[in-house]
Amino acid sequence: MNRILLRTYHFSGLLCILILPIGYYGNSTDSTRLMIGAYGGTGQVATVIRDCSGHALASEANAFHEASWSAQVIPRRGLPLVFGVRNGYYLINSHYPIRIIPSDPNAGPQYGNSATTSIRKWYFIPEISLETRKFGFGTGIIIGKVPFGYSDFSQDHTYDEILPFTGHLRIGDPDVSYFLISLGEENPILLDGLLNIGLGYRAGRTVQMYSGFSGLYYDRGGFLQKISIRAGRHAEIYGAVRIGGADGKFEGGASLGLVFLIGKRP
Repeated sequence: MNRILLRTYHFSGLLCILILPIGYYGNSTDSTRLMIGAYGGTGQVATVIRDCSGHALASEANAFHEASWSAQVIPRRGLPLVFGVRNGYYLINSHYPIRIIPSDPNAGPQYGNSATTSIRKWYFIPEISLETRKFGFGTGIIIGKVPFGYSDFSQDHTYDEILPFTGHLRIGDPDVSYFLISLGEENPILLDGLLNIGLGYRAGRTVQMYSGFSGLYYDRGGFLQKISIRAGRHAEIYGAVRIGGADGKFEGGASLGLVFLIGKRP
């Protein structure tokens, strides 16, 4: 019975997910009543052992994969609120450097690799945001476990520190240019980094871009580039690339998404 209830919970969560930075704006003539999206991608994160001074002693690269689903609803026209939920899943093929005690006491430190194990986790996030033409703010609560960083996984696949909530602050017109800082609001949630700070801007009549800094989850910060392309009146295609590195290991990934806009005005 518990297994059936768990599967029912996961299935219901797969039906919906919310992107807060792309929402409803009370004065816009291009409002949307419902947005439903699906996203997926793959990436790589580094595990690094450092000494007290921060110098890297050993490192390993870990591949991971993500998928997420979304839905957001605008209650009525003229009300600058967005309600929604997010649900996603990630799989990490985990192995990390471990220190080996040499048989010769005079030998220097030596490092090897742990066995590869698979970490699979789900998360579910109800969220709410207030969106006007020049300003936006939102927050949500994470149900499930999303780590601040990959190093926050312990060897038994639990967490030292988890992200308890999401949030964003936008200043500027999303149809022209704007500043955005967000925490845990990317789709999927880990690939683009948990903390993003950057600028959004229009690059064409049907194209919008976002360029900025990506931090958290990864060992080191990186560069994030996102693009959204309108595909007709009722759909948009999303893409994102995150590029960074730590101790000679690539850290980043790429994701794609498709969003359907139901109730969109012509």
